Amino acid sequence: MSGIKHSLIVGFKSDNDSEVYRGKSYIQKKACDDEVVICRNKIEINYERINAMPIEKVLDSPKSYIRMHLQRALGFYIGVFGEIPECKSVTYCVSGEKYELDKIVELAKKWSNYSIENVLKREACEKIFNGKRDENIPLYNAVSFYVKAQLTDYYHDSFRCAWSGLNALYTNMVGNAEASEETKLCRLTDFILCHDMSNSCEYVAKIDNDKFWNKLEWFYFLKNGFERHNFQKYYNDYFSKEAKRDAVLGEAIFSKLNSEVMTDKTKVDIEKLKEKADIYSKKKTEEKYIHFKDRVEFLVRKYCYFKRNRSMHAGQEYPLFIISEDSENYVEPILTKLLILAIKDIIEEKYV
Repeated sequence: MSGIKHSLIVGFKSDNDSEVYRGKSYIQKKACDDEVVICRNKIEINYERINAMPIEKVLDSPKSYIRMHLQRALGFYIGVFGEIPECKSVTYCVSGEKYELDKIVELAKKWSNYSIENVLKREACEKIFNGKRDENIPLYNAVSFYVKAQLTDYYHDSFRCAWSGLNALYTNMVGNAEASEETKLCRLTDFILCHDMSNSCEYVAKIDNDKFWNKLEWFYFLKNGFERHNFQKYYNDYFSKEAKRDAVLGEAIFSKLNSEVMTDKTKVDIEKLKEKADIYSKKKTEEKYIHFKDRVEFLVRKYCYFKRNRSMHAGQEYPLFIISEDSENYVEPILTKLLILAIKDIIEEKYV
């Protein structure tokens, strides 16, 4: 029995009619795969159903598949092109009849104010429409937070959005909902160290080393590390006396470890660690010992996770008022940009 043909068309004020995506959009196992067509000047959703649906339920019903298709299509559009053109019309077509959804046009007026700087490759974003539910949903979740992190003006909110996007990605890397958080984070570490992460590495290479490293919250970070994660073992494992890993990071960790945090021999053997200090100081300007990927892994996986925990669990006050830009609002924007670029790298390297 053939169904009734339906179409929802969102028209944009653009003269560019080039098509950028046409294909099925998978929602869930029991639902039909409907067609989504995305052009620079419109988004079109075509589908068949046994019965006609009341106009008010096309997008407003609690489990509207069409609304889900449109959400993804809009996310794809801004994720790939960086902006949404002004909406000129939203039309619902069924059984030869056309209905203008003016309420949606009114809601869409604010979409044209959305703009992001860091866009994604189209080939990667296309994966939000197809494949298995346990693949396309985490990807779209990550894309949605990736976009939101760039739309949010307040850096602390942006940081939290960016971490949520990253969280969706590294959780999906494990493929086991019951896996521990540490297992998932270890998989994130492996991914970063085993892939190019070109955008992230290029960004950390431009960071003002001395100012940035000195302004990290070393006391709380290292205190947390010793209490929970045996930070001395981490330090010894990652930064051997041959300085095989990044020397700038090694020197920064050692200097703060020694001067600000632990002199208690029961917690850290300062004498042994001192042997490495001179090595890092001597090697940090040599190309052989500059490994930007190590800095990315440390900042994203370890430091940003620490910052995320302090914020989400109210381990520190919410920064309601920024009084000193240099002291209070210098590091977090840098970390947020790094998280955004890390999401971009992971999506483009994992899904293309």
